[in-house]
Amino acid sequence: MAGIGTFRRLRIVDLRFNQLNDLPADFDTLPDLEVANLYGNLFPRAVRDRITAAHPTAQIDFE
Repeated sequence: MAGIGTFRRLRIVDLRFNQLNDLPADFDTLPDLEVANLYGNLFPRAVRDRITAAHPTAQIDFE
């Protein structure tokens, strides 16, 4: 089964209000990510920090 990491050119992700508490590790490998709408989920601080560190130039909205 292919994961989100196979979408190498993915630039915008909208996962609002899904009650997610984590994302798969291959999410951190998306090289072209520009925007991630992730608010309305249940990400703990450690997961937020990991996602932010993996995509330092992306606009990531957790709230």
